[in-house]
Amino acid sequence: MKPLATRLINEAEEAYKSASEKFENSSIPDHFPNYYKTNINKQLESAEKSLKDSKKWYDQYTYYTSTSKSFQSLISSRFVNYTCDYYDSGNQDFINELLEQVEEVYNESSKLAKNTEIVDLISLQTVGAAQRRATEAKLYLDSAKSTNLYTFSDVLDFLYDIAFVVERCNSISWWIGIGDHFNSTGNITDSKLENIALEYIYEAQQAVTYSEVILNELSQTSYNSASYLSSAKSLLETARDDLDSGFPAAAFFEALEALVKANLALEVIGTNEKDKIDISSEQAINNIAKSRKQGIEPVLAVSYYEYAESLSNESSFESALIYYKYSGMIAGAISYTNASAGSYKSSYVGISRVNAPLSIWVLERLVFIIGIFVLGGLAGLGIGLIIGSFLENKQKKKKPPVHYSSRTYDHTPRYYYPNNQIPRSIKEYYKKNK
Repeated sequence: MKPLATRLINEAEEAYKSASEKFENSSIPDHFPNYYKTNINKQLESAEKSLKDSKKWYDQYTYYTSTSKSFQSLISSRFVNYTCDYYDSGNQDFINELLEQVEEVYNESSKLAKNTEIVDLISLQTVGAAQRRATEAKLYLDSAKSTNLYTFSDVLDFLYDIAFVVERCNSISWWIGIGDHFNSTGNITDSKLENIALEYIYEAQQAVTYSEVILNELSQTSYNSASYLSSAKSLLETARDDLDSGFPAAAFFEALEALVKANLALEVIGTNEKDKIDISSEQAINNIAKSRKQGIEPVLAVSYYEYAESLSNESSFESALIYYKYSGMIAGAISYTNASAGSYKSSYVGISRVNAPLSIWVLERLVFIIGIFVLGGLAGLGIGLIIGSFLENKQKKKKPPVHYSSRTYDHTPRYYYPNNQIPRSIKEYYKKNK
């Protein structure tokens, strides 16, 4: 990751220098009522700050975080460049020509992400990261194409989306190239990759459904729980779309993230993200170590763990928790994929069974438990019919009188609890309602 971080700092420096010079010589107005130049200058300042942050994290050997900050700086600088070019050109042709150029950039980059061969667990990670970036670029490109350019403010939104698309497309080749720096490990075929992606999409759907049911039963839930669940649903849809569109590696990692967020929707009830940072960090470290013990370098897991560390240091605990969890999930899933080669089915594969939340433990066994009850019910019904037939004649001769209970029933909903007694899992929920 260090060579890429070094390269991006250099590119971000050049982009910032170009944007600064162009901005100084631009004729963008800066007077009442159109203080456009002041607003655009804020983006230039953002580019400079992100570049400084990139260098700071680079000096602390956190190279993935450095690349992330460089990426943010590159977007802001490109946006300033595009804005100056648009205003100085003074015509609509600039917009049409720029959109045409960027669509061509996207098509080429998307084709690269789709056609790069995935043959092992390293390329699964690096090409998967590239494919996810192609998907994200497409979202911003679609947004830009649907923007109605009625005002200069609309034009700025359009130009920012376009700047994002270009830089995101550039990052596709970065990620594909990273794989060349690692030894090949494991064996992945196209059919195996599709099966793995489908399996985790299925697991994510189970987790989303389970979390949704439990949250609907609770009388109170947090905003974060609802947010995590909504994001999980969106990721799940994107994973399905990407699998259909020929991006199976992207679908695999999107399903993993959906699984993480669906689980977090329940895990954060009654707590805050900061309280869960330490254990999530430890779980990620353990899964990364396990992966390395198998001879696999979990490139993405290490990158996201590093990013989580930097977010935690900046007190961005909510985002840090997501990346710690995602890091641990990736490392666990990579280890499972290598060990099993898709040979057996297991719910919530990739999650440490020792440290798995109780809610996951219950869901793993829920189908089995339901099956036991169904079989028991059928057996009981059969026995009851036999006994009932034997005793039928006797019961016809003597009917016992019917007694109606005078008991007053409490119709308070069974799922209402005081704030400090909210069930943390389905097992605890039924226990409280016995």
